[in-house]
This record gives sequence, structure tokens and C-alpha cells, in this order.
Amino acid sequence: MSVHFHPNATFEQLTVGLGSTKSDASRAAWLALVSRLHTAGTLAKIVPETAAVDIETVIPRPAQYPGAPTNLFDAPQIHEEMRRVFKAKSLNVRVNGEYTTLPAGFQFTLSLDIPGIADATTTGTGARKVQARSAAWVAMLNRLHKHGALQQLFPPPQPSSHAPPEDGSDTQIYIRDEAETDIELVEVVDKQVMKQEKDAKLDIYNYAAKYGLVPHFSTKSVRHASGRTRKPRAKRSMVVQAAIKLPELGIQVVIRGRDLRTAETAAALAFKRQAEEKQISTDDQAKAALPGYELLNTETAGQFMEYFRSLNPGMSIEVETEHIAGVNHTRILFDGQVLSEPGIMPSKKDSEHVAHLLAAIAISNASPNVLSQWAEKRNGVDASRRSLRPFDVHMETKVLDIMRDTLIRARNAGLPDQRESLGAEEISRDISRSQRRFVTAPSRDMASAALQERLDRFRQDPRLETLRTTKAGLPMSAFTDQVIELVNQNVYSIVIGATGSGKTTQVPQILLEHAIEGGRGGYCDVICTQPRRIAASSVAQRVAAERDEAIGQSVGYHVRGDTRLPQPGGSITYCTTGMLLEQLKYNANDIMDNVSHLVIDEVHERDIFVDFLLTILKKAVAARLQAGKKVPHIVLMSATLDEKLFSEYLPNVRDGKLVPCPSLSVPGRTFPVAEKYLEQIVKDISASHSKEFDSLLLEDKGASKEYLDGELKFARDAALETPVIDWKRKNKGETDSDAQSAAAQKHEALVPVHLLTAVLAHICEQSSAGAILAFLPGLQEIIKAQDFLMQRPIFGVDFRDSTKFTVLPLHSTVPPDQQKLIFEPDLQETCLSIKAQGFHDPISDFLADAIEPPASGAVQVAVESLKGIEALTEDEQLTSLGRVLSRLPVHPTLGNMVLLGIIFRCLDPIIIGSCLGSDRSLFVDPPAARAEARRRHERYRQQNSDHLAFINAFTSLRTLMRERGPQSAWSYAQENYLHMGAFRTMEQTTQQVVEALKAAGLLPHLVEGSNYQLGGQSLNVNSANTALVKSLVLAGTYPNLAIRRGNSRSPLHKTIAEDKVMMHPSSTNFGKRDSIPEHDQLYAFNSLSRSLTGDTLYMRDTTSVTPLMAILFGGRLTTKTYHTLTMDKWLPFSIKALNTEFAVRLMLEFRKAKDRMLFCAYRDLSGLDRRSRGLLEDPARQIFADGVVDVLKRANDAEKMRDGAEKNNPGDLFRKYESRSRGEKRSGGGQLMASRGGRFEGRSDDVRNEVLN
Repeated sequence: MSVHFHPNATFEQLTVGLGSTKSDASRAAWLALVSRLHTAGTLAKIVPETAAVDIETVIPRPAQYPGAPTNLFDAPQIHEEMRRVFKAKSLNVRVNGEYTTLPAGFQFTLSLDIPGIADATTTGTGARKVQARSAAWVAMLNRLHKHGALQQLFPPPQPSSHAPPEDGSDTQIYIRDEAETDIELVEVVDKQVMKQEKDAKLDIYNYAAKYGLVPHFSTKSVRHASGRTRKPRAKRSMVVQAAIKLPELGIQVVIRGRDLRTAETAAALAFKRQAEEKQISTDDQAKAALPGYELLNTETAGQFMEYFRSLNPGMSIEVETEHIAGVNHTRILFDGQVLSEPGIMPSKKDSEHVAHLLAAIAISNASPNVLSQWAEKRNGVDASRRSLRPFDVHMETKVLDIMRDTLIRARNAGLPDQRESLGAEEISRDISRSQRRFVTAPSRDMASAALQERLDRFRQDPRLETLRTTKAGLPMSAFTDQVIELVNQNVYSIVIGATGSGKTTQVPQILLEHAIEGGRGGYCDVICTQPRRIAASSVAQRVAAERDEAIGQSVGYHVRGDTRLPQPGGSITYCTTGMLLEQLKYNANDIMDNVSHLVIDEVHERDIFVDFLLTILKKAVAARLQAGKKVPHIVLMSATLDEKLFSEYLPNVRDGKLVPCPSLSVPGRTFPVAEKYLEQIVKDISASHSKEFDSLLLEDKGASKEYLDGELKFARDAALETPVIDWKRKNKGETDSDAQSAAAQKHEALVPVHLLTAVLAHICEQSSAGAILAFLPGLQEIIKAQDFLMQRPIFGVDFRDSTKFTVLPLHSTVPPDQQKLIFEPDLQETCLSIKAQGFHDPISDFLADAIEPPASGAVQVAVESLKGIEALTEDEQLTSLGRVLSRLPVHPTLGNMVLLGIIFRCLDPIIIGSCLGSDRSLFVDPPAARAEARRRHERYRQQNSDHLAFINAFTSLRTLMRERGPQSAWSYAQENYLHMGAFRTMEQTTQQVVEALKAAGLLPHLVEGSNYQLGGQSLNVNSANTALVKSLVLAGTYPNLAIRRGNSRSPLHKTIAEDKVMMHPSSTNFGKRDSIPEHDQLYAFNSLSRSLTGDTLYMRDTTSVTPLMAILFGGRLTTKTYHTLTMDKWLPFSIKALNTEFAVRLMLEFRKAKDRMLFCAYRDLSGLDRRSRGLLEDPARQIFADGVVDVLKRANDAEKMRDGAEKNNPGDLFRKYESRSRGEKRSGGGQLMASRGGRFEGRSDDVRNEVLN
């Protein structure tokens, strides 16, 4: 056999071997080749020296350690035998091993930490990994033997002394117990705490990660003396000592426990306490999380590693886990190299998560730019990542013709080619808008005399003795002098009146009557706010009756839609908080000049209106005091409030210094109430009916069980110190000011009906007679509780026994599952009101001065939304559009929709539609007659739109009310399951919108047409165009747009932020479960709400819209290929036309021109009430608005033709709206002219030449 060998071009060898067999010949040839290579010196170059297998001789012998297993002294078996020994002795041993690749073998580095016995490191080498590891373990066994540590593991019959190390090694060996210190020994930790802190180690890793740090954990077994003695013969026992160190933040804890879990849990709790103390300390400089690091935790580190991998496509990233002594050691290797410590956890999953986190921290510390880029990418709203199949948009040539003709005609009539931004408008804070009537000084003097005479007559009339006695019997009357002194000697004061004290009715009267007695009654005008309209009007009626007066004399009220003001000069006016805000918005100086006292009642109801009111009052009072002007006395009243919070927020000035405002507490006149808390009731029920109680809690899909668990956990947490740091929060980018997590929202939405029924049964079981009033959030829960009580006995209590029990449902028709909205609209109104009031401070700064400011992130979102609709400029100044929107009693986006209704002459249905989603639904859906109610409501349904159905029902009632009177309307409402009270409220709102539009110069004095249409006939020319109405609804609700794919069984919809949204069952668009839409569907909706269990997201008040409507009235459009349009980077549209590129270019230009047209209209809002020309009298604007209407109608007709002829709907109430033919257009001068027909077959360059230039 011959062997031809050539390792490179310069060396080549050929050898031959002979043998009796092929094997012998081959062996001879290879032997000759090796000999020749060795002689030539080539063998040393291509084959490096092989590392010797450096395995020491095992020094200890079995006879020296009779308690040790014999196999312990066999080199290949040392590793496994030591592992068995550690497990048998329940030692928490830490073993770390790491291989290093050598040129001709491997090196194994072994680290061994036996708590209280040894902490050493040895190495071993070998041609194979198993040899290297065996060598390291032999060296470790010899080291333990040499230093006496092995004897502590296997003590001999007689104690022996051990010499100190002779090799001068710096390896730390524990051959005797440590000196006793004052380390705390924790005997036991509560089981519930142990359960709660099962992930404490992960919590600490995540906490340290926020600062780019890594904590150090260690445990060892030590002997602990009983008591404080340190005597050598003191009784000592073996315990576990756990230490956690984070020296960079100055945190170090050492705790001992009877067992490993106790010690580790107690150490974690001690660590958390120290961290919280650091967090609240004023001198701590490291408590702020580093930018980007706050996103790193054990859940997100894997995502960071994937991002890092994407930046380094050629890098190898491996995860290596080794199970050592019952613990998982996981390392992350980058191209075979280890960058960080291993993740050491009992669970393999946790050890991998920790290893990823430690690696991510190491990378971030070494390359901060990588972390910042990942954080920016992760925090950014990247809607484009959500790949969606484009919607097909079929554009007929006729529709494109109309677009092109409209562009040309509007441009010839003066439509500008460039769009600018709305500028700031000068705001006057003295706009005369208040309905209050103020009088001169002489008139006040006359009023003072009349009031004095009336008060004397009241006090002397014998018929009113009972009335006077009743007033005098209220506790507040006994504190008359203290109230007068407190209020009149301070700008700010607080009256805390317990329930039944009479604070709401008596304090305003005390102030007025004191002024009357002093001959100054005509100069005392008191405004007292109430949180709700019904409270304001009913209290005013009560106070007027107490004064033996008719409402409107010295006592009145002012609420939305209902005003009965008192006579000016010596009066008490009860109003809602929002109404006082409105008055301050338009007539702050008049209020401050003419009102003597402002009483803010029920101030503990901390809604945005109260906070905003206090902020405005504080700023206004400070400004007027600095200017030397008078200010009213401001009184805060409540039965329960945080006195310290309010008194420090509204201080008085004394001798040039700010001092907290004083307060007065008045006891109430109440019945004795015994309080019993949930945990005690649960304990009592469980003691007697444990099994049945547990079964009840699980029956309502676990809602009661989940609710009870959450409440009991809250009670346990409340018993402990409230943590400064939210240790359980998953750091996914949220800050402490962000909105509540989904889990918290879910718990808020839970209604534990079965828990309630169990409590009711328990009370009845313990009582012989009485009445119980239980509160539930909605009609559905009330009916559910009633039904369940009637199903079967609970704890032996049978509520079906009518001789003992009467169960009465008490409810209004508020929709049952109105939950907390995901989107809170009031903040936008608040921000707009701040600027309308004339304050020049940035909105965030203004709200930051509130007693408890809203989340800065929420404020920023609201401000950006207002900038998006150009209600505010980029520097947060009010525009002309913002000024008008601030006056409308609807949300700013809906107010913008109302203005579009004027521009497109479609006002009446849009004003009505803006009221949809109010407090009460117009449609009544009683459980006992649900099928009949829904059958009746069918007559109002039209074109898959809740908004159109609502408008149809509203206009039907309005017509009956106008033509036949309230009684006929009431009967019609009862017959068709409509809520008459809701109708009245909504009608009042529509009238307020009309009044605001009239005040802005947008409406003539005639506000109703022949069909009772708001705005008259001229502003409702297009009100019968349902496609236009839908488009304007979309404009007012955007970005609330949802999509559902055709030919899909899934009922889920996607929005710009959510992927799993359901249609609410109350919607006209809620279909059967097995219904499958043939085409893709788009829906505009008013709001999102969560289900009772919190796991389903519903969209409410929906309207089906077309892609063209979205293109014209939706978000920002972009294109890359001139074949598709993409809205706001998430919703793509594929344009289908004879010439696609031309169609896309034309549609983009048409949309831009529409935006320019609206800009000009909004710009003209400034000073509109002072100009002779109205908003609609611009020829170009009129031409383009008519063109948009024509486009929508033509496209809608074409879609009907594609989908098949639609049957005439006899319930189409929109047919009654008068409209002109869409075949007619108006010329620039307002005359009707024939529409230009014909096909337009131009190429894309045609539109550039004719339209774009």
C-alpha cells in the first residue's frame, strides 16, 4: 500500500508498506510515513505536543475516613460520590465548573463552596473533558484532605487537630466555625409570605438590573449559638446563613435561618427593606433607574439577546446548562466565550432567564449604544410591524372624474395650493357668557333692606315654628359662630361635617343670614357646588323650602339644561362643579368681583373637575391678591377628606407667610353603625359552611373566587408596610405614572355575585328581622343576583319563601356593563379649557400644580391629540378651532365632527350623533322583554350603523314631541322601548351645542327647519346622505377604527393598538356566532370597554364604513409604489382602477385639497361673529364640499351595484331629509349648474399637468 501525503505545496511524501494482509500493509505504510515526517521535523509542526493527563494521586485513604463511601477514593467516581454525599447530608453546596479548550486537550476549573466547610478552586487537564474533570476532582479531594475540610464531612471517632495550610494558598478554607456575630436568626417565616416571595431572587435580580448591576447571592451552613453567649461550651446548632450583596448601592444583608428556604426568604425580605429605605432617603444618589436599563428584566432579556443577535449575524450564541448538586447553572456563550456569571437557580427556566439577564447587562455595560437602540425600538409605536393584508378599494372612473373636476373647479375658485397650520388666537378672559346677573351697589343696598325684613318676618311667623325648630336641631346650627369666624377671617377654610350634620344646607344659609343681620345681605352671594345635577337642584329646592320661599327668590340652582337662578344681591346658588368651571372660564373676573363666598361641597369626590376647579381658583386668587383685588371666601366641605392634603394645598397668608388653612369639624346626627370587614365575614362563613361556601365561589366562572383572593391579598398587603418599590411589576417600559395594568383593570371589573349572595344568606341566617340594601354596578348583575337567590337555598336560607323574604330589584336602565373606558376623554376637554381660560403656562405645568396632578404621560397624549386636530398650536396656544371646540359641551373630537357637519351641510344628524355614548342609552333592553325590545328597535336600524339607528330613534321622538306633545312622545317611547329621560338629557345637550354655535357666529338665530332640523334647512341639504354621515362619524371618532377580515370565522377585530377586540352585543353590527362576512369590514367606534371578567375588550357604538371614507376622513396617508396607500403606518389600501398610478396620485391630491379646504374654514372661525361673510360663503369651499359629497354618493351607489341591489327599507327615516339631486352642482356664485359628465381616461401625467400644477 502507498500513502501520498502533501500538507502544503512545498512538502510532499510518498511511502510504501508491505504485508501479508491489507491491514498489515496499511500499518507498515503509515509507520514509514510517520517515521519520515519525524526525521524531517515536519511532525512537530503539524502535531503540537499533547498535554499530559495531569491527574494527581489520590492521597487520602478509605481507612482514614471510615464514614466515607469507598468509591469516593476512585478518581473517575469522585464527582458522582461527592454529589451523593452532599445530597445525603442536605448541604446547600455550590459547584461551578468551566471548561477551557487547549491546543491539545481541555482544562477544567472546579469551584466548590461547601457552606461553613470549604470554599476552594482547583484545575485539571486532560485530552478529553472527562479526564480534565476527573483530574480537577482528585485535586479538590486532596485539597480538602490536606486542610482538614474532609474530616468535617466525615468526622473520625476521635477529634483531631489540623494544621493550617502549608502551601500559602490564598484559597479560603473553613476548617472551624466562624466567630459568632450579631447576625439575626430567623426561626420561621409565615407560609403565605413564603409563597408570595417564591420569586424573591428574581425580583432582586430585576431590581439590580435597573441600575446595570448584578447582585451576589451566597449561602453556607454555620453553627449558631443559642442566645447571645459566645462561650466555647455554649450550645450551638447548625443553621443556614444567607447573604445578598449589592455594594454599588450600599446594600448588604446577612441572615440566618433554621433551613435554607427560611434563610433565603428572610434575606430577600431584609434586602428589599434596605432597598426601599435607600429609595426614600434624600441623600441617595442611585435611586433613579438608568435610561434603557429599566426595560431589562428576566422577561425581556431574551428579547434583548435576540436584538443583539440580529446586530451580529455571524456570532454564535449558545445556552449551556449544567445540573450541579441539585441546582441549575446556565451560561450564555458568545462564540464560545463567557461574558458574564452563570445564572444559578433551582428551576432550569429561571436559571436561563437569569443567565440571559446577566449577559444582557454585561453587553449593555460594555456597549450602551446597543441598549439605547433596543430601548428606543421597543418603546416606539411601530404599527408597521403588524402586517396586514391590504384592503381592496375599487375606484370607478366616474368617481375619479368627479375628483378631478372638483379639484380643477375649486382651484379656479381660489382654493390655495399650500396648506399652512392654524395660528394662535388671542384669548379674552372677559367674554360675556355667564347667565348670572350682577347688580350695582345701590341695588345691593336696597336688596339688603328687603332681605332683613324678610328674615325678621321668617323668625317671627308662628306658622314656621316647626321649620325653625328643625333647622336649629341640626348639628351645624350649633356651630354657627365658629363657622362665621372661620370662613370670614380666611380666604381658604375647611368645614368637615359628618353625615347628617347639615353642612350642605346650613353653611350657605349661615353665611347669608349673618350678612343680612349685619345689614349687608345684598352684598352676600354664595355659590355652592355639588358633584351631580340632581343634587344641586334637589338641595336648592330643600333650602328654599327651609326659608319658606319659592325657588328663584334668594335660592336657585344652575345645572346643565336647567337653570333657576335666584334674584341678584343676597343669594345662594347651587350648581354643579362643571357649571362653575364654565362660569370661571368665561367670566372669572365677574365671579371674583361679585361673589362673596364659593363653597366647594363634597370635595372628597376627587374627579378631574374638582381638581381643575381648585387649580384655577388657587391661581386666580393668587393673581388677584397680588394685583390688590378682592377675592371671595373659599370654603371646602366634606364629610371625609384628607385634611392635611387640602390645607397645605390651599394655604392662607399670615404676616407674609403661608400657613395651612384652618378647619372645623362638626359631628353628625347619625344612627349607630357597626362595621364588619370582608375577611371577618369570610372567616365566619367558612367556620360553619366551608364546603358549600367554596363551591359557591367557584360556580360563577370563578369570578367570586378570584375577587375574594384579590381582596384578601390586598388586606394582607395592607397589614404590612406598603412597599416603596413595586417588586412584582414586570418592567416592560411602563413607568409608575402609567395607566393601570390589565391585571388591575381585570380585578376592578370583577363583580362577585355569588360572594354577595353568600353574605346575604349569612346575614339572614344570623338575623331574625330587618332589611338589607346591596349595591351592584349594573342591571345585569342585579338580575343575576336575584335569579341566583331564587334558584336554591343557600346555607339553609330559602329566599323563595315569600312569607319570610321579599327580594326587590332596584335599578335604573343604565347599561349593565359600562366599565371603565380605556380612553378617558375628559382630559382633552380639561387641557382645552385651560387654554380657553387664558392661562399661558404649558398645560403640563398647569396641571402639575393640581392637588394631585394627572399622569404626565396621559397629559402629553391629550395635548398631542389636540395638536393633531389643530385645536392647539405646536407651542400649545389656542387656535380659532380650539376656541370654538372649547365652548361645545361635547368631547373636542366630537366637536370637530359638528363643525364638519356645518361645512358639509349635514348638521342635524351630526349634532345628534355627537350625543351617542352619553350616560344613559336611548334604547331600553329589559331582560324580561329583551326579544320584543330588540324587535321594536329593528325599525331604527340602517346600513349597519349604531349612529344611524340612534339618530333615527331620536328624530322620531323629537318629531312626536314637537307635533303631538310630551304625552304622545312618552307613549311612543314606552311602546318602542326608548328611554324618555335619556332623550330629554340628549336633547338638552343638542340645544347647548346649538347655543354655543350661535355664540360663535356659526349659526343663524333660526335654529330649526321645517323638519325640526337643528341649523335650519340650509345647513341640512346633505343630511339624507348616509354615506356622508358615516364619513363624518369616522372623522369624529378616528383613530377608533377597527377591521375584520372577510371569509373568516374569527369574530375578532384589529385596531391601531389592539389585536383582539369584539363587537359589543348591544351593537346593531353584532352578528350570529356562525356568520362569516364575505368581504373585509371596517368599523368606526366611539369607545372601548372591558367585560365583567376583564378578559374581553368590546367596542361600543359602531358604524360600518368603507375604505374610501377612511381615505378621505381618516389618518395620514403615505405611498411608496403608487399602487397602495397606507394610513398611519398600519392600515394598507390596494387601489384598483384602470390606471392605478393615476388613481393613487389623484386620491392623494384630493385628500390634501380637502385638508386645505378645512384649514381655510377653521382659519375663518377667528372673528367669524364680527365679519359679514359666513363660514359657508366661500365659493371654493362650497365647490369642494359639494364635490366630496358627490364622490361619496357616487362611490356608495357603485358599491351597492357591486354587492347587488339593496331593497328599499321602509324604516329608512333618513328619507324624510330634504336633499337636492346629486346630479346638480353649485357654481361659485351659488347658482345650480349641470355636472360635467364624461369619462376621464387620462394617464398619470395628465393629472400632474391638469391638477397638480
